[in-house]
Amino acid sequence: MNKTFLLFISLISFCFTGCTLEDETAEKIIIPVEKKQDYSSKAEEVFTEYAKKCTTGDMRAAPKVVHMYVSSLQKGDFDESVALPEIEDNFDVPEKIKPYEFQQVSTNAIYEMCLQKASSEGHKEYSNYFVSRGTVSAKISRKFYSEDRTSDGAYWSRRVTNLLGLKTGYYILGRLFCNDEKTFTIGADLLKESAKLGDENAKQYLFDLALNNNVFEKLSKNKDNLKD
Repeated sequence: MNKTFLLFISLISFCFTGCTLEDETAEKIIIPVEKKQDYSSKAEEVFTEYAKKCTTGDMRAAPKVVHMYVSSLQKGDFDESVALPEIEDNFDVPEKIKPYEFQQVSTNAIYEMCLQKASSEGHKEYSNYFVSRGTVSAKISRKFYSEDRTSDGAYWSRRVTNLLGLKTGYYILGRLFCNDEKTFTIGADLLKESAKLGDENAKQYLFDLALNNNVFEKLSKNKDNLKD
């Protein structure tokens, strides 16, 4: 089992609590002490400022937060049958929002706090705006792992296993990770773990990979890249 995968497992294991999405987003989250914050982009700064307003009860900011958050998701990630909230005043979503820019741990946490606040204020439709699909969480995790942002990646991997359980969660993560050269090795190891837990789909997918793509040669080559 390679070092990268061991790091992956240790990060998820450290975070894994077996809680549901509802547990994760309960109002027990503690708001951090206010301090000067550095932002990676203007879009992140605008998003965070609106989210902070939302968490303190300014519900005019809530629709803006949701629109910005959804704009950072990728095609197919958000259920288009779910209507987005209407924005009362003129507001244009900032340009140049990067893929999954607001799904990093810090911005995602304050986003979910905003949704909780809106729901507690009687706007129950905001409960529809959480990322609650395992496959979407897995895609976000893969994106962060491909950029070596392991803390952000582990956060979303934990979400997958919380939603789907270890066996199915590892299978979904493994399949998606195998579709990216940068996360292929982790993906194959995740499929192996899922297969050990009895997932027949994982066993079949590993067989297909080995048959069609010479997966074991590819794994060996990728492992060599981890050496000094």
